[in-house]
Amino acid sequence: MKKCNVRSVVQDDFDDRVDGYVIHHIFPGSRRKTSEKYGYLYKLTPDVHRLVHEHPNKSIDLMLKREAQRHFERHYGDRNDFIREFGRSYL
Repeated sequence: MKKCNVRSVVQDDFDDRVDGYVIHHIFPGSRRKTSEKYGYLYKLTPDVHRLVHEHPNKSIDLMLKREAQRHFERHYGDRNDFIREFGRSYL
C-alpha cells in the first residue's frame, strides 16, 4: 500500500503507516489534493471505506464532509473561503 505521509485533523489516531487500512479523502476527485492540504482524511478499514461510498450510506459521507467544513470554518476562513476551496457548502 502506498503511503501518502499526510496528517488528519479530524481523526486523532490517524497514522498512514499502519497496514490494513485505506486512506479516505473526505473530498475526492479534483479535491483530493485539497483534502490532503488541510488534513481532511480518515483511516478506514477496506470494508468501512466501501460502506462510505455506497448509496444508502451517503449520510456517513455527508457527516464527514460537514465535520471537515466546520473545522475549516473554525481554523482557516469563512464559508465563502470554504466554497472557493471545495466547490460548495455542506452545511
